[in-house]
Amino acid sequence: MATEADELDDDHAESYGVLPLFAPAAETESPFPFPAAELLGERAYRYTFDTPSSIRMLRSVESGGGTLFGHCICSADGQTPGSAAVGSVGVAARLLETGSEAFGGEVVTVEAVAIYRFVVVELVSSFPFATAR
Repeated sequence: MATEADELDDDHAESYGVLPLFAPAAETESPFPFPAAELLGERAYRYTFDTPSSIRMLRSVESGGGTLFGHCICSADGQTPGSAAVGSVGVAARLLETGSEAFGGEVVTVEAVAIYRFVVVELVSSFPFATAR
């Protein structure tokens, strides 16, 4: 992920590597706010993961001892992304709590705070969920 140097610090050094991505499908998800730079880290957002790939992504983050995932907000052309791709813009989000499950684990809700913005510069994998730098 490419990030602005002044937004990086030791608090999220793990972000320099590969980041698992949440890229909601445009036709199935409601729009998500893109926090202004001055609001990063200020407000918790509630995420509801209800697709197998998004739940796998969340469980991978939790089981790996990490707390960060990337949320793709728009594609390189400024539209809502259909999937993660090079040029996608988003925010790295830090989990504040472990996900609470509903409907037998088919829906997981978490709270996370946006830490910094990023641009996908390399798609590392796309299955079972996207990961990128």
